[in-house]
Amino acid sequence: MIKSSLIKILVVILVFGLFCPSMRAQRIAELKSLEMKKLSADSGDARSAALVISADDIFSVDRVSFLVAAEEQGGYVKLGYFLWNKDTGFTQEKISPPGPLELDIARSSAKASPGLAVIVFTWKGAASYLEGVKLVGLYRLSQYGRWVTDMKDQPLETDLMVARAQTPGPVPSSTPTGLTAERSGGRAGIPEEIHLFWDATSTDNTVAYNIYRGNTSDGPFARINPAPVFSTTYAYELNAACGDYYAVTAVARDGSESSYSQPATAALKTEYRSND
Repeated sequence: MIKSSLIKILVVILVFGLFCPSMRAQRIAELKSLEMKKLSADSGDARSAALVISADDIFSVDRVSFLVAAEEQGGYVKLGYFLWNKDTGFTQEKISPPGPLELDIARSSAKASPGLAVIVFTWKGAASYLEGVKLVGLYRLSQYGRWVTDMKDQPLETDLMVARAQTPGPVPSSTPTGLTAERSGGRAGIPEEIHLFWDATSTDNTVAYNIYRGNTSDGPFARINPAPVFSTTYAYELNAACGDYYAVTAVARDGSESSYSQPATAALKTEYRSND
């Protein structure tokens, strides 16, 4: 009786293992390589990223997500988020605020061969404001209906992302408002810094901001940020030559800028003032 029961159990396990993929001993899908490329000149500002994925059963890979982001002050700002699904194909995922990169479904592709799959995400919208921005690609893989990796990042070649404006944006960027400035540091070995804060613009066409400094509230102003700013705050280390007035402009999808915001200046924050 016991022997018969054991045989039945072994048969059930064997059959279940044969027909249930998740029970098989398979190597978890992993990214083998990630390659950026610039498309032909007649394709405008389109760019693509090819993810080469390896797995024993490559057809068990059912979803791949890919996020293009800008690295800014120790964090990431999302520019475009794309998804490939084995059943539904390529789609663009929503991010908030909306990113400037748009998925080009017609130029995206997915191919598989034994042990390897190549998923190519292609997008448009890499306008001139991305010049000098450090970009990263973040990816995630799903196998047998579940995510097998957390979001992992891989540096992308920034120069491949640079593209000049092709057509003007649909709506000019509005001028930033609510600019305020605070000054801190400057004693006991603490660098003196200016901290700027402003409100996001009211148009969806704004994709970044530039920061300017001048000696008077009437200007002239000179840009101080080496790369576009994607958030609504900015910190800048002061020096003896620094002017006392700051202004912000909004950058549109086509690379054009709004007019200057109302200039702001800053006194030293109370906690940093000398007791003398």
